[in-house]
Amino acid sequence: MRNGVHRLFCYGTLMFPGVMMRVAGSAGTMRAASLPGFGVYRFRGLPYPGLVACPGATAHGVLYEGLTMAQLRRLDAYEGALYRRRRVMMEGCAVWTYVVAPRYRHRLTSEGWDASRFARQELGAYLARLGARLGRRPQRYYLHSPITA
Repeated sequence: MRNGVHRLFCYGTLMFPGVMMRVAGSAGTMRAASLPGFGVYRFRGLPYPGLVACPGATAHGVLYEGLTMAQLRRLDAYEGALYRRRRVMMEGCAVWTYVVAPRYRHRLTSEGWDASRFARQELGAYLARLGARLGRRPQRYYLHSPITA
């Protein structure tokens, strides 16, 4: 962070600028990025993934730069209880990312999440659901339904 500006590594639905814009209000600047030591895995029965520490793995995604604290708070609400925002080191800099909350890790499969498959098969419907939810309750940004343990 510098001058109130934050960086966020995204590996799932927030990699898609349309999702980021609907949730955070803008996408800022973005570029491809990788996070060594973490893996991205599918949640059982859900269209989005989770990030967990995984020695030897590398998570691929995007790095958004120029986010404000207000945008991060909106993203926190969107991610809900399923995730925790935490700082990680990437390319010698501290950046934010969302990791799976410990109580939900058992819901991850061993299957890696396929962003291109999501884009082809699910992104359009996901954006429509997100738009409907944000339009119905603009003060809330939840899309990820709570998962019972």
